[in-house]
Amino acid sequence: MPTSLDVYAPFDDGPGANTMESTWRKFARYMLETGIIRTAGNRFNAFGDSSGMQVKVDTGECWIQGHYGENASVKTLPIAAAHATLARLDRVVIRADFVNNRVEVDVLTGTAATTPVLPTLTTNTSVWEVSLAQVSVAAGATGITSSDVTDDRTRYVYTDHGPGAMLEQKVLTAQATFVKFSSLPNTFKHLRLIFSSRVTAAGGTRVLLQLNSDTSASYDRQTLAAGGTSVTGNRLNAASSIEIGYSTPTGVSSHSAYEVLIAHYSKTGQVGKSVSSQGSHLAGSGGLTVVSNGGIWYGSGSSSAVDDLHVFSESGSFQVGSVFTLYGLG
Repeated sequence: MPTSLDVYAPFDDGPGANTMESTWRKFARYMLETGIIRTAGNRFNAFGDSSGMQVKVDTGECWIQGHYGENASVKTLPIAAAHATLARLDRVVIRADFVNNRVEVDVLTGTAATTPVLPTLTTNTSVWEVSLAQVSVAAGATGITSSDVTDDRTRYVYTDHGPGAMLEQKVLTAQATFVKFSSLPNTFKHLRLIFSSRVTAAGGTRVLLQLNSDTSASYDRQTLAAGGTSVTGNRLNAASSIEIGYSTPTGVSSHSAYEVLIAHYSKTGQVGKSVSSQGSHLAGSGGLTVVSNGGIWYGSGSSSAVDDLHVFSESGSFQVGSVFTLYGLG
């Protein structure tokens, strides 16, 4: 005898025809990741033009937790008056307001301080915000210039669908020695981690990975690095982690950029999980280094699915603005 599911929609008639906003949001969020649609308009570019205490947001389209929004013309947003003696950081956002039933652009006003920090984004069942830009409000400022506005659009989506989905993104708003992805679903075949980072350690440092909180000497790793015309290699057996990249030091103009593949992370019953990564970074002297890493985890828990990633710097801390994005593939 057939048994109906608890929730289903949309249909022309019956219980599935009564599709309210909460039900729509529940299934529509799987159609597209939350973010700015990259191919539409001017992608909500926020800018200052010295026309007063205000910023402007250009045209664009977005998809936020199953809700669509379009900005068909430039919008002007006021910036609160500057403090007389202290600087402030504000944040320009797109917001899906589930309580008031609208998608809007707005400014989150920070707190004036000797060392100001950005306002925190809200992402809950009432409001979901996506950052567009950071606005630096100098003490005593009477206008916002182009140099006062820093692009902060890290959440982009395409209108075509690939074989995977973004699981989580972490953008550091404070220094951190590690980044952790926990309670990972086992519904994909592979994991892909893309990160761009800088660290406090002088000269930079290795970026390391542990799986399922295993800190034992149960990892083998191999690294090849090319700088100029020289290629060097390094192998380490019975290590306590896998090397997945290198993070540039403070003062270097560019973040490092690496892509990591954790193959067959959800497979069970077979000992060993393979990890590979490729990327590049600028050394402290300014030279470009291209790196390829490979490794395997063969610990006692490696026959289980991977449900936890612990990414950490070998020394120092990841700097504010470092970004770590995890995708499920296949």
